[in-house]
Amino acid sequence: MKTLLVEPSFTYRRIYEQALEGVGCGSIAAVGTIAEAEALLSEPYDLVLIEGRLPDGDGLHLVRRIRSGSSGAPPPILVVSANGTRSRVIEAKEAGVAAYLLKPFEKATLEEQISLLCSRREGENSDSTSGSVADA
Repeated sequence: MKTLLVEPSFTYRRIYEQALEGVGCGSIAAVGTIAEAEALLSEPYDLVLIEGRLPDGDGLHLVRRIRSGSSGAPPPILVVSANGTRSRVIEAKEAGVAAYLLKPFEKATLEEQISLLCSRREGENSDSTSGSVADA
C-alpha cells in the first residue's frame, strides 16, 4: 500500500511513519505542506494522512482537492488535528474525511485507525462494492 503523509512537524511525521510501518501500510511519501502534497497527487495513494493545520493553509483544502481530483475511488483520508470542535469535525466529514483523530492521542489509537483504513482500502481494491465511511 502507498501512503501520502502530510505533516509539517518532523516529530509527528516520525510518529506517523512508525505507526504506518508498524501496521504494514507499505511505502510512504512524506511532505510538510499543501504545495508539496499537490505536487505528488499525480500518483495514486491507498491512504492519506493529513495534519489539519498546515503552514500554507487548511488541511481540509487538500482533502477537497484529493476527493475532487481522484479518478476512481479516492483513498481514505485520516485527518489529525488539535482542533476538535464539533463544527470542525462536521466540516471534515462533509469534505470527505474517513476518520478524524484528535491530538494528543495514544499510539494504539493511531495504529488502530490506520489499520482500519488500510484494511478498508484493501477490501475496496478486492471488492468495489465497499464504500462506507468510518465514524469520526
